[in-house]
Amino acid sequence: MLNFLDGNIIKKVIPVFIFLFAFALRVYGIDWDQNQHLHPDERFLTMTTDAMIWPESLAEYLSPSISKLNPYNLGTAFYVYGTLPTTIVKYFSRSELFDVFQYNNIALTGRLISAIFDVGVVILVYFISKNIFNRKTALLSAFLYSVSVLPIQLSHFFAVDTFLNFFLALTFYFLIKLISGNKYYFSIGLGLSYGAALACKISALYYLPVILLGYFFYFLKSRSSLNTIYHILFTVSFSVLTFRFLDPHVFTGNLFPPEISPQFIKNIIELQTMGVRGSTFPPAIQWHNITPIIFPLKNIVLWGLGLPLGVLSVIAVIYKIVELFIGLFKTNNLKSFYNNLIVILSSHPTNSFHALFPSDLPFLCHPLS
Repeated sequence: MLNFLDGNIIKKVIPVFIFLFAFALRVYGIDWDQNQHLHPDERFLTMTTDAMIWPESLAEYLSPSISKLNPYNLGTAFYVYGTLPTTIVKYFSRSELFDVFQYNNIALTGRLISAIFDVGVVILVYFISKNIFNRKTALLSAFLYSVSVLPIQLSHFFAVDTFLNFFLALTFYFLIKLISGNKYYFSIGLGLSYGAALACKISALYYLPVILLGYFFYFLKSRSSLNTIYHILFTVSFSVLTFRFLDPHVFTGNLFPPEISPQFIKNIIELQTMGVRGSTFPPAIQWHNITPIIFPLKNIVLWGLGLPLGVLSVIAVIYKIVELFIGLFKTNNLKSFYNNLIVILSSHPTNSFHALFPSDLPFLCHPLS
């Protein structure tokens, strides 16, 4: 079978087949609720997107006080998502191609775009694994992610998860390229993609240790403090500018320096209080008796990947961590070791409020492959 995969035609056809198969799984039954709007977060985003009015100029778009793409200007006092997903869906909802001038069709358009972004994750899983390991491993990694349970489910919702997952995977791709390539456009791409991830959901901040770890490995390889600092400056600058441009509602009217909106800070504080133990906020009650680390791990195994793939992935990660700790300082193992550490960071107790982070799943497929 492995020799069969070496054929030139198969090399080109199999990845395309996997990507098309992933797309088919993600759009099948896309109107699963028949316009009943049963998903509460999706319903909220649909209502918000429906109320948005496309700005007449770039200046209006960038001005949080007057932009009608800013939920705070639409009578919404509490909004903790980014506006990049809603802005994208609003843009396409204005297109005659999609014919989405009705409220019901906004959710369907959002689901289709959500599915497309998650297929983008499948493609990124392929190229990430190809850079870290080899083509055969990349094919298997992409296939395993394409059939994972949670990504397929999330692709059927107009929510921010697949958007966030795509840009975090793209961030990791640029990190891998930076470590191996030492090009400044990789650090720029890293900044652009991470800024876009923040514009999808502020929880992308949890990914910051992964980026710092990537730069640590870059320093180990380059042995150049000056180059490392330059790359970090590029990444930080483009992250901030991209975040400011793609999610203006988080900021005040000032472009330089970009100041965070007091209303957004208030919302985040409110959200944190909802998540503490003993909170009477109805959606938070289900999290009262959970065990940190064990809870997200259980959900990843049972509902994220599915039981067979989930168990095998955990075993594979443990095996690779032990194997790579033994040869930690071998340069050919640095990127693989880095990839496995991401799984540990993603299961940190700070994530215990969440069922699981979808951004964990692409990286669980690599060590198993």
